[in-house]
Amino acid sequence: MKDHTVHASSRHRGDRRALRRKAALFALPLACWSGVASAQNLGIGEGVILEPVLPYDYDQDRNVSLRQQLQRDYGALGLRTGAFLIFPQIEAGVGASDNVTLAPQGEQEDLLFRFAPSLDLRSDWARHRIDLSASSVINRYADQTLLDRNTWDIGAQGRLDVGDYADISAEGRVSQLQEEPFSSGLEAEQAILSRYRRDFAALRGSRQVGRTRLSATAAYTHFAFQDVDLGDGTFGSQANRDREQFTLAAQGEYALSPGAVTYVQLSHTTTEFRLPGTPADPARDSRTWRLLGGFNADLPGVLRGTIAAGYMRRDFDSELHDPIDGFSAEAEVTYFYDASTNFVLSARRVLQEAPTGSSDAFFDTSVRLTAERTVRRNVLLSVGGYVGTIDEVQSPVSYDVQQVNASAEYFAPRWFGIRLSAAYSRRDGKGTTLPSDVHEMSALLTLVFHP
Repeated sequence: MKDHTVHASSRHRGDRRALRRKAALFALPLACWSGVASAQNLGIGEGVILEPVLPYDYDQDRNVSLRQQLQRDYGALGLRTGAFLIFPQIEAGVGASDNVTLAPQGEQEDLLFRFAPSLDLRSDWARHRIDLSASSVINRYADQTLLDRNTWDIGAQGRLDVGDYADISAEGRVSQLQEEPFSSGLEAEQAILSRYRRDFAALRGSRQVGRTRLSATAAYTHFAFQDVDLGDGTFGSQANRDREQFTLAAQGEYALSPGAVTYVQLSHTTTEFRLPGTPADPARDSRTWRLLGGFNADLPGVLRGTIAAGYMRRDFDSELHDPIDGFSAEAEVTYFYDASTNFVLSARRVLQEAPTGSSDAFFDTSVRLTAERTVRRNVLLSVGGYVGTIDEVQSPVSYDVQQVNASAEYFAPRWFGIRLSAAYSRRDGKGTTLPSDVHEMSALLTLVFHP
């Protein structure tokens, strides 16, 4: 949130710098975290299909995490061209999985080869901002070629500073993505074959008056799911999942002190499916309201984070679908134990669209705890644990998910790095008629090059 200052002599400069920093962060989509990932995506994955339109911002630049410090000390400086900085990067990796298809029975081992180029172009202006980015992940398997995938993302963001205390920003993003199997509402071995296209556009504005800051967003998201290649010459249609979402959101913040902010956020999302459905099984077109109240803190040398809780309700256009409501929450807190150790706690409870007609939606509830420590100045060690529940509404089906993971990253000065990660993940189904308990042990070694 905003680092409000109460001293008149420095308020103008401090507020302007904080407002620009915050506007840039609000313009960036929050990295969607679903908790667990398979061999395709060790670490936090793209499991949360929902795109946040007003991501909570808990970094007021009053603390520096271990990863941020390593990136500042050893990360790429970028290639300058005029008033812009270019950040090219290439990742190349090799991995392995003991259950690459995530089958409940008859597990199969396989090797994964990954190539991931990316390019980021950022303006280096005193006012305003433009950021253009493009990235891709190319995965190839030694035996299970049906799992080969090419994902990509192209985005553009811009911010216009209006005076010293207001800004307007816009964002457009087009992505081809892989569904995250451990946190999907689909069975894991089906989700691992699912790909989808996501188009996202948002217009945001903010205005600060004294200790109060108001933000508003209008956003549009379009989802188009590809047919699933079943490997026997047939394809399974996912057209019933194609949809559009229109979201309006507003947020009000009030600074209690320079490092503590309280806020309220209200959002409304209209969801329209492409297929109309049938009289017996109508489409799940709906309107969702969510109200969150939260607290943000950034205390130097201690912690930074946001904790928010509230209520959400979804009403469907068809009377054959009952309304859904319940508790909603989001949290992200980093505790700075000492100069070499950080602890990060993430938690959430959100409502997501069900992938099949067996349920109208499912609640995704999860908690992740990660410990990070630096050794020898430029090596970052990390170990974490995750627990989550996928609970279908108006259905006895649910899934319990757990993961433990560890990684080691070596940051070489400016141009090169090495990352080794490993994870054990499992997902246990309840109320299902077919075997649905799956587990996977996976590892990935990655070389990172960035001039």
